[in-house]
Amino acid sequence: MMIKTVDKIVDIDIFQDVFGSIDKNFIESIVSIASLFEYNSKNFLMMTKDSTFAYGHLICRMLSLEYDLFKPRPITSLNNMKIVQVDYGDYFVVILTNDGHVYLASVDDVWDTKKTFKLITVSDNDDRFKMIACGESDFLLLRQDGTVFKSFDSIYDSVNARPKRIEPVEDLRNVKLIACGASHWFALTNREKLYLWGKNDYEQLSHGSQKLVGHPTFLQISSDSINNRIKDIASGRYFSLILLENGQLYFCGKDLADADKYSESKKVVSPKLVLSQVERIATSKYSNFALAYSKSSYYVWGKIHEHHWPSFTKLDAQFESFAAVVEKFNPSPFTFGLTSTFYQIEAFKCYLKSVSEYFRKMLSGKWRENDRIMIDSYSYDTYYSYLNMLHCGHKDSIKINADNIAEFMDLAHCYCDQKLLGYCKNFIQKDLNEKTLQIYLPIISKYQLDELNGKLRQIALEKCISP
Repeated sequence: MMIKTVDKIVDIDIFQDVFGSIDKNFIESIVSIASLFEYNSKNFLMMTKDSTFAYGHLICRMLSLEYDLFKPRPITSLNNMKIVQVDYGDYFVVILTNDGHVYLASVDDVWDTKKTFKLITVSDNDDRFKMIACGESDFLLLRQDGTVFKSFDSIYDSVNARPKRIEPVEDLRNVKLIACGASHWFALTNREKLYLWGKNDYEQLSHGSQKLVGHPTFLQISSDSINNRIKDIASGRYFSLILLENGQLYFCGKDLADADKYSESKKVVSPKLVLSQVERIATSKYSNFALAYSKSSYYVWGKIHEHHWPSFTKLDAQFESFAAVVEKFNPSPFTFGLTSTFYQIEAFKCYLKSVSEYFRKMLSGKWRENDRIMIDSYSYDTYYSYLNMLHCGHKDSIKINADNIAEFMDLAHCYCDQKLLGYCKNFIQKDLNEKTLQIYLPIISKYQLDELNGKLRQIALEKCISP
């Protein structure tokens, strides 16, 4: 499964103006959060260890809950469920749980949710899904077998309005990634073929015209199949971003140099390389801006509130996440999907103590709010990546490469972290060859990595018998 992760961790302090009325103990119990309805701010789903809460007028209205400025309302139907993805459109919310179930809540009767989170079924079988993606009025579902489903408007008569129907998208098989703009859709197959369809007013589908694309149509980004592997897709109202595995970022659709979100200008950009060495991207289906993260820096193009950047511009300030970038320039902060959270002082320290013996000893004793621990033995990026690993708890949350492996090895030994040490050994084992020997041999010798001796002997043998 390909998981779209924009911000893995968001500092909940960026929402302090929104959540200032909520009890601090509750805030510290939040493990993940998702903002809803960018056009109607201050609506959130908040997840604690075992429960999910609604906060905001609109989301509470959807669920027949009484809104309380001081107290998020529990959603009892979701108790003990782990939510892995949240998305929304105009007055509806879709969530995906870790067991593959999808639930829908809405205000509009067209969805027939009866003011609760309704389980979505698409067949008589016990369907399991692995990804969701919402447009303004409809959504896509990706089932675990690679089948894509889409919501469609039903036929209305003058007496009874029937709810929307959900049907498979024809001619799509073995899909691994889906994405939605406002009214345009993307599907990427296991064979790296990208299909798109929907509205194309500004050539946001890069289809060579501005006509509606009625059915999934294949799009070739690059003639080089090796560099054509797609890593992520993000779409705004009238544009699309396509990020390749090699770090190249392509843009198509309405030129973001036009600061007016609702301008009738037809100035469009065909598939164009706009940035290189990009690691992550973000935007919103309602937005007129694009965000990118590259080489420890954040870039922005377009308009956020009253601020405008006519081309991708590197931001000088240090940010922790895309959400923090938006909070800097927009009066109402929001997340990009579901993100893990940490409370900047006590709560995050408590978590570190629970997952690390080193931090348990370091942080023992009574804490004061202005306590600071100075980290001067490791670079910012390396240490932040390590904290990210501790918080997320899996190997994909830490980025080890030939440039930082020495720091990570030292950190693993200093902190007696066997999990990190294992990640480092596995990386060296896979990347060790005759060309990289000079990089890793000093590390192998220094830390006595005897389990790598077999790989060293193999390299030496191959060198001896090579012509």
